[in-house]
Amino acid sequence: MEIRHIFLMLECYWFTIFCVPLPVLCAGNALGLFVCAALVIITIFWNSFAELVSTVFTSSFIGAAAIILISLLIIALAIYLFVLNTKMLIAAHKKADTDKPTTVIILGCRVKGTRPTRMLRRRLDAGLKALNDNPQSICIASGGKGEDEKISEAQAMKTYLIEKGLDESRIYLEDQSCSTYQNLKLSKVIIEKYNLPKQVCIATDGFHQYRASIMAKSLGINSAAISAPTEPRYEPTYRVREWLALTYFFIFQKSANNQ
Repeated sequence: MEIRHIFLMLECYWFTIFCVPLPVLCAGNALGLFVCAALVIITIFWNSFAELVSTVFTSSFIGAAAIILISLLIIALAIYLFVLNTKMLIAAHKKADTDKPTTVIILGCRVKGTRPTRMLRRRLDAGLKALNDNPQSICIASGGKGEDEKISEAQAMKTYLIEKGLDESRIYLEDQSCSTYQNLKLSKVIIEKYNLPKQVCIATDGFHQYRASIMAKSLGINSAAISAPTEPRYEPTYRVREWLALTYFFIFQKSANNQ
């Protein structure tokens, strides 16, 4: 078996993984499918592709410069994604002092009807475990009402937590936000208004913790992480989407949020 066949099998495997969320198509699996499809085509026609690159490289100075520039960009992208993933991993495992009073901000996610989706339930279960482990902690359920939702995410989250046995007096609602930044900004208002514990933990998926922590820091919140597990079959799609969201944030939103 040639090494090209091994690459082809791996590329087909990842193409299949990015097909899992279909028919739902988001930036994460769309980009994943595009890249995997491109790699499959290049691998199948490798000899023709290598000959084309060689011809372009040797044909002129401009062709050689273009090939070198594209190669450098690919290397730079690989380094960028490696650093990004490392920071995401570190942020997902940043622990708080469990002996101190803590405000646990559970970030909202889509609600079906009046019930939390599986992703939101995992965030709630992770937050609930931390709340049960630390009786001094309180909770802010953060999430507004989307156009296709019957109730706010915060209200659905509160109902779920109460059903699981959490005392209602430990739950505060933030039901006006429609983004991660608003989740945290409006939750900070609640913390200050009710003089809640200043140690903050953010309960969300592990891949989401880095972006959430950056936004929290821009608001003057030094946060730790309570990371919920993500379904393995959806992890690649969500991670690629998070790369794009972080890149967009770095380029367009970070300075705006700090104004």
